[in-house]
Amino acid sequence: MRRIRLVVGLSVLIAQEARAETITMTCKNPRREYLLVFDSFAKSLVAKAEDGDTPYRVDKVQRVGRGYTVDGVTAPGGPSFHALIDNQKLIQLFISNKLLQTDYCR
Repeated sequence: MRRIRLVVGLSVLIAQEARAETITMTCKNPRREYLLVFDSFAKSLVAKAEDGDTPYRVDKVQRVGRGYTVDGVTAPGGPSFHALIDNQKLIQLFISNKLLQTDYCR
């Protein structure tokens, strides 16, 4: 019985890893271009720019069709974000629930 549970557990883990993906997008805001890297298995989003990497706190990930929506906060006390990773790629930044900026990505 223990072996069966182990095999089933490993099968589930392998299936999840097979569906995991890392998506890299080039985004542009008024100041510069930067990379956004989303890891669907780790549920992480990192902004990579010339001055370093900034991991964003991810609060929610939803699978939408073949893509994802990702919501969270850019930094403690910083703007919240909503990223759309699908045919259309963008990240929107909000302060106090008001749209501050939309960065389009490719």
